Amino acid sequence: MRMNSIRSQTLQSRPLRPLALWMVDRVRDFSHPHLRRNHPQLDRFIDAQDGRAGSSFAQALRGMQTGAKQSCWIWYIFPQFLDPERAHSNLNRKYQLHNQAEAVAFLQHDCLGPRFVQIATAVAEALENHRDPTRAAIQVMGGRIDATKLHQSATAFHLAANKSGLKDIEVLLHRILVKLQEAGFAFEDPVMREKWDACGSCLQ
Repeated sequence: MRMNSIRSQTLQSRPLRPLALWMVDRVRDFSHPHLRRNHPQLDRFIDAQDGRAGSSFAQALRGMQTGAKQSCWIWYIFPQFLDPERAHSNLNRKYQLHNQAEAVAFLQHDCLGPRFVQIATAVAEALENHRDPTRAAIQVMGGRIDATKLHQSATAFHLAANKSGLKDIEVLLHRILVKLQEAGFAFEDPVMREKWDACGSCLQ
Protein backbone atom coordinates (compact mmCIF):
# COMPACT_ATOMS: atom_id res chain seq x y z
CA MET A 1 0.00 0.00 0.00
CA ARG A 2 2.85 2.39 0.90
CA MET A 3 4.58 1.67 -2.42
CA ASN A 4 1.36 2.47 -4.31
CA SER A 5 1.07 5.77 -2.41
CA ILE A 6 4.66 6.69 -3.22
CA ARG A 7 4.13 5.76 -6.88
CA SER A 8 0.98 7.91 -7.05
CA GLN A 9 2.74 10.91 -5.52
CA THR A 10 5.66 10.47 -7.94
CA LEU A 11 3.40 10.33 -10.97
CA GLN A 12 1.39 13.36 -9.89
CA SER A 13 4.52 15.41 -9.32
CA ARG A 14 6.08 14.84 -12.75
CA PRO A 15 6.16 17.95 -14.98
CA LEU A 16 4.02 17.75 -18.13
CA ARG A 17 5.92 20.31 -20.21
CA PRO A 18 8.12 17.68 -21.93
CA LEU A 19 4.94 15.91 -23.09
CA ALA A 20 3.66 19.09 -24.72
CA LEU A 21 6.97 19.62 -26.48
CA TRP A 22 7.03 16.01 -27.67
CA MET A 23 3.52 16.35 -29.06
CA VAL A 24 4.27 19.59 -30.90
CA ASP A 25 7.47 18.19 -32.37
CA ARG A 26 5.65 15.18 -33.79
CA VAL A 27 2.56 16.89 -35.23
CA ARG A 28 2.75 16.80 -39.05
CA ASP A 29 0.76 15.78 -42.12
CA PHE A 30 -0.59 12.50 -40.71
CA SER A 31 -2.16 11.41 -44.00
CA HIS A 32 1.24 10.91 -45.63
CA PRO A 33 1.73 7.20 -46.56
CA HIS A 34 5.20 6.94 -44.99
CA LEU A 35 3.63 7.30 -41.53
CA ARG A 36 1.83 3.99 -42.01
CA ARG A 37 4.62 1.78 -43.20
CA ASN A 38 5.78 0.39 -39.84
CA HIS A 39 2.36 -0.35 -38.34
CA PRO A 40 -0.06 -1.37 -41.10
CA GLN A 41 -2.26 -3.14 -38.54
CA LEU A 42 -3.15 0.28 -37.13
CA ASP A 43 -4.50 1.66 -40.42
CA ARG A 44 -8.07 0.94 -39.30
CA PHE A 45 -7.72 3.56 -36.56
CA ILE A 46 -6.26 6.19 -38.89
CA ASP A 47 -8.95 5.61 -41.50
CA ALA A 48 -11.68 5.98 -38.87
CA GLN A 49 -10.10 9.05 -37.28
CA ASP A 50 -9.85 10.67 -40.69
CA GLY A 51 -13.65 10.48 -40.93
CA ARG A 52 -14.17 7.33 -42.98
CA ALA A 53 -16.21 5.61 -40.26
CA GLY A 54 -18.05 8.46 -38.56
CA SER A 55 -16.91 11.49 -36.62
CA SER A 56 -13.33 12.53 -37.36
CA PHE A 57 -10.59 13.08 -34.83
CA ALA A 58 -10.85 16.82 -35.40
CA GLN A 59 -14.56 16.76 -34.56
CA ALA A 60 -13.92 14.65 -31.46
CA LEU A 61 -11.17 16.96 -30.25
CA ARG A 62 -13.27 20.09 -30.76
CA GLY A 63 -16.05 18.53 -28.71
CA MET A 64 -13.80 17.52 -25.85
CA GLN A 65 -12.15 20.94 -25.79
CA THR A 66 -15.58 22.42 -25.07
CA GLY A 67 -15.82 20.13 -22.05
CA ALA A 68 -18.09 17.30 -23.22
CA LYS A 69 -18.31 14.54 -25.82
CA GLN A 70 -20.69 15.54 -28.62
CA SER A 71 -20.45 12.83 -31.29
CA CYS A 72 -19.72 9.12 -31.78
CA TRP A 73 -16.04 8.14 -31.91
CA ILE A 74 -15.06 6.33 -28.71
CA TRP A 75 -14.16 3.00 -30.38
CA TYR A 76 -11.32 4.22 -32.57
CA ILE A 77 -9.98 7.11 -30.49
CA PHE A 78 -9.99 5.42 -27.07
CA PRO A 79 -9.79 1.72 -28.05
CA GLN A 80 -9.75 -1.07 -25.50
CA PHE A 81 -9.18 -4.79 -25.29
CA LEU A 82 -12.43 -6.54 -26.15
CA ASP A 83 -14.80 -6.63 -23.19
CA PRO A 84 -16.72 -9.95 -23.27
CA GLU A 85 -19.89 -8.09 -22.30
CA ARG A 86 -19.63 -6.02 -25.51
CA ALA A 87 -18.26 -8.67 -27.86
CA HIS A 88 -21.51 -8.65 -29.86
CA SER A 89 -20.74 -5.20 -31.23
CA ASN A 90 -19.10 -5.10 -34.66
CA LEU A 91 -17.40 -1.79 -33.82
CA ASN A 92 -16.03 -3.10 -30.53
CA ARG A 93 -14.59 -6.09 -32.35
CA LYS A 94 -13.16 -4.09 -35.25
CA TYR A 95 -11.41 -1.50 -33.10
CA GLN A 96 -10.32 -3.69 -30.22
CA LEU A 97 -6.69 -3.81 -29.12
CA HIS A 98 -5.46 -7.34 -29.70
CA ASN A 99 -2.36 -7.49 -27.52
CA GLN A 100 0.18 -5.53 -25.54
CA ALA A 101 2.38 -4.91 -28.58
CA GLU A 102 -0.48 -3.26 -30.47
CA ALA A 103 -1.31 -1.00 -27.52
CA VAL A 104 2.32 0.12 -27.28
CA ALA A 105 2.54 0.62 -31.06
CA PHE A 106 -0.59 2.81 -30.93
CA LEU A 107 1.07 5.16 -28.43
CA GLN A 108 4.36 5.21 -30.34
CA HIS A 109 2.73 5.79 -33.75
CA ASP A 110 3.63 9.08 -35.46
CA CYS A 111 -0.03 9.89 -36.07
CA LEU A 112 -2.04 8.08 -33.41
CA GLY A 113 0.32 8.85 -30.52
CA PRO A 114 0.20 12.67 -30.74
CA ARG A 115 -3.52 12.60 -31.47
CA PHE A 116 -4.10 10.43 -28.41
CA VAL A 117 -2.10 12.85 -26.25
CA GLN A 118 -4.12 15.81 -27.55
CA ILE A 119 -7.52 14.32 -26.84
CA ALA A 120 -6.51 12.63 -23.58
CA THR A 121 -5.27 16.02 -22.38
CA ALA A 122 -8.62 17.58 -23.31
CA VAL A 123 -10.46 14.81 -21.46
CA ALA A 124 -8.26 15.17 -18.37
CA GLU A 125 -8.86 18.92 -18.29
CA ALA A 126 -12.61 18.50 -18.75
CA LEU A 127 -12.77 16.03 -15.87
CA GLU A 128 -10.60 18.18 -13.63
CA ASN A 129 -12.60 21.34 -14.36
CA HIS A 130 -15.99 19.78 -13.74
CA ARG A 131 -17.67 21.19 -10.64
CA ASP A 132 -18.94 17.80 -9.44
CA PRO A 133 -16.22 15.11 -9.46
CA THR A 134 -18.74 12.38 -8.71
CA ARG A 135 -20.67 13.13 -11.91
CA ALA A 136 -17.84 14.38 -14.09
CA ALA A 137 -17.10 11.16 -15.98
CA ILE A 138 -20.69 10.50 -17.04
CA GLN A 139 -21.41 14.10 -18.01
CA VAL A 140 -18.12 14.71 -19.82
CA MET A 141 -18.35 11.44 -21.77
CA GLY A 142 -22.07 11.65 -22.47
CA GLY A 143 -23.19 8.64 -20.45
CA ARG A 144 -22.13 5.64 -18.41
CA ILE A 145 -21.27 3.43 -21.38
CA ASP A 146 -18.68 5.77 -22.87
CA ALA A 147 -17.37 6.68 -19.41
CA THR A 148 -16.75 2.95 -18.92
CA LYS A 149 -15.02 2.69 -22.30
CA LEU A 150 -12.82 5.64 -21.39
CA HIS A 151 -11.95 3.90 -18.13
CA GLN A 152 -11.07 0.71 -19.99
CA SER A 153 -8.97 2.52 -22.59
CA ALA A 154 -7.15 4.62 -20.00
CA THR A 155 -6.37 1.45 -18.04
CA ALA A 156 -4.99 -0.38 -21.07
CA PHE A 157 -2.88 2.53 -22.30
CA HIS A 158 -1.68 3.40 -18.80
CA LEU A 159 -0.24 -0.12 -18.64
CA ALA A 160 1.18 0.23 -22.16
CA ALA A 161 2.82 3.56 -21.34
CA ASN A 162 4.38 2.06 -18.23
CA LYS A 163 5.64 -0.97 -20.15
CA SER A 164 7.20 1.14 -22.91
CA GLY A 165 8.70 3.85 -20.71
CA LEU A 166 6.40 6.62 -21.99
CA LYS A 167 6.34 8.28 -18.58
CA ASP A 168 4.64 11.52 -19.58
CA ILE A 169 1.75 9.64 -21.17
CA GLU A 170 1.58 7.46 -18.07
CA VAL A 171 1.24 10.64 -15.97
CA LEU A 172 -1.47 11.99 -18.27
CA LEU A 173 -3.50 8.79 -18.05
CA HIS A 174 -2.96 8.64 -14.30
CA ARG A 175 -4.73 12.02 -14.11
CA ILE A 176 -7.74 10.57 -15.97
CA LEU A 177 -7.82 7.42 -13.85
CA VAL A 178 -7.73 9.46 -10.63
CA LYS A 179 -10.73 11.53 -11.76
CA LEU A 180 -12.58 8.38 -12.81
CA GLN A 181 -11.87 6.91 -9.39
CA GLU A 182 -13.45 10.00 -7.81
CA ALA A 183 -16.51 9.29 -9.97
CA GLY A 184 -16.89 5.80 -8.50
CA PHE A 185 -14.76 3.65 -10.82
CA ALA A 186 -11.93 1.44 -9.60
CA PHE A 187 -8.51 2.92 -10.33
CA GLU A 188 -7.94 0.20 -12.96
CA ASP A 189 -10.66 -1.53 -14.91
CA PRO A 190 -10.39 -5.18 -13.75
CA VAL A 191 -11.37 -6.64 -17.13
CA MET A 192 -8.68 -4.63 -18.94
CA ARG A 193 -6.07 -5.55 -16.31
CA GLU A 194 -6.94 -9.22 -16.70
CA LYS A 195 -6.78 -8.97 -20.50
CA TRP A 196 -3.42 -7.19 -20.33
CA ASP A 197 -1.92 -9.84 -18.06
CA ALA A 198 -3.38 -12.70 -20.11
CA CYS A 199 -2.63 -11.59 -23.64
CA GLY A 200 0.99 -10.48 -23.36
CA SER A 201 2.32 -10.13 -26.90
CA CYS A 202 0.13 -12.92 -28.23
CA LEU A 203 -1.70 -12.48 -31.52
CA GLN A 204 -5.44 -12.90 -31.64
